[in-house]
Amino acid sequence: MSQTAKGEQQQGTNPPPNGGKQAALAPTQDDQMRALQEHKRKYQGYVDRIIEQVVGAMPIVVRKEELDRAKTRFRIAFSADAKEDLLSCTPESIARCIVMSAFSGMYPGGPKPDVYLIPRKNKDRSDLIECNWQMSFHGYIRLARRAGFDVEPVLVFKADQFEMVQGSEPRIVHVPNLDVPQTWDNLRGGYVRVTDLASGRTKFAWLSVERIKQRPAKAQTQAAWDEWPLEQAQKSLWHIA
Repeated sequence: MSQTAKGEQQQGTNPPPNGGKQAALAPTQDDQMRALQEHKRKYQGYVDRIIEQVVGAMPIVVRKEELDRAKTRFRIAFSADAKEDLLSCTPESIARCIVMSAFSGMYPGGPKPDVYLIPRKNKDRSDLIECNWQMSFHGYIRLARRAGFDVEPVLVFKADQFEMVQGSEPRIVHVPNLDVPQTWDNLRGGYVRVTDLASGRTKFAWLSVERIKQRPAKAQTQAAWDEWPLEQAQKSLWHIA
């Protein structure tokens, strides 16, 4: 047999790759999108069942229209979750957050959400990721106005002209110096002004920069303080309102 014939015979007897099986095609972008939509559909169905259990166990009545409104707002929040972090949260924690929104009338989603949905690991539950319902700055404002008060937290910086007078006629004189950068390092403190919308009476409360800067160490996570320190400082003023 010639050398060429032997080579052809050996080439013909060599098994194809993967044991003769055709290599599996990598999933396309459409396949991945369909799989994600199916996962979201099953996840949402499970969340809906958990919601019924949570509502049934509560000693108060949550109206159906309020629950439906909360579900709609949560779908908006889920659709805006580009990293799909919320899908990694336990359905039980999502259900609890939906019920809290339905009960309180404070909702996530949209450009100015009342609450934030924050995924966090629960170390007491084997690091399961749970959804935490946390009031936003806009939520605090809405909650105060609902109760009949106008609440304004204001930060004071070292270059500002500031005078606070206590006594029978308390007042604050605050002239911000806009020519000096308003930074974390230049922060002097902050005050919150609370006005009763019915009577028009106003009260003030002051929070020093030392007390403000103690709060990041007590927070569950410092990521928000690292990224938005002044916004977090302003939010801290709500706790003394």
